Amino acid sequence: MTNVISGDECVKALKKIGFYMTRQRGSDMIMRRDEPFARTSIPKHKTLKGIIKDAGLTVEEFADLL
Repeated sequence: MTNVISGDECVKALKKIGFYMTRQRGSDMIMRRDEPFARTSIPKHKTLKGIIKDAGLTVEEFADLL
């Protein structure tokens, strides 16, 4: 897995496990999953590890979604 992915790639991967975009505020995309509940924002400056942690995934689980 590369250390850099785009926000669009991250959104695409999270959609595979039930996340959907609730709104966009500036460059931040706010995503949510209902069951089990999780919410995260994907700004251009946030690290990928922080997004993965907010989504309740391990790096390996996330990599499998890509």
